[in-house]
Amino acid sequence: MLTVYTGLYFAEWAICLHVDPAVALHLEDGERIVIVEGQMRRFTPDRDLATRLNQSSLAKYAVSADPSAEPEAIWRLLPQTVLVWTRFPADATRFHF
Repeated sequence: MLTVYTGLYFAEWAICLHVDPAVALHLEDGERIVIVEGQMRRFTPDRDLATRLNQSSLAKYAVSADPSAEPEAIWRLLPQTVLVWTRFPADATRFHF
């Protein structure tokens, strides 16, 4: 599970998630491939997770991401398929959830 704070629930791409929540996510690494396919769902974090999301956002981006201020801006990636490899096709692996 990957939790994402979009920050802009009214951005065009965030609105598109309401229409079609299917997503594909990948690493920017050309040698260690990880591709995650799944569905994004809005969700409301508990107080502990909301605090950790805010702290992570402050540490990485120097921007507060207070989920209580914009609860509609929190999304969770629910993976359905994950593809990974480092030496294709020798170690290509697929996981289904």
